[in-house]
Amino acid sequence: MTKAQVILNVLQRGGDWTTQELARELGWTVNRVSGRLSELKRAKRIVESEKRKCSVTNEVVTSVSLDTTAGSSI
Repeated sequence: MTKAQVILNVLQRGGDWTTQELARELGWTVNRVSGRLSELKRAKRIVESEKRKCSVTNEVVTSVSLDTTAGSSI
């Protein structure tokens, strides 16, 4: 399973996630997560959701969620 697929599995739980929240959930560094998020955005598998307060940093950031209109190319 690729790192991108691991992230997709978390996102399939539902809701929107920030990079920091995904990093904490997976036990990965932010850099490891952000690279995979960029890959998934380019593949149109995820979309930016909304700006909200991150539960890890308490800063307002843009979260991501699955693109429910996307295919399964990754």
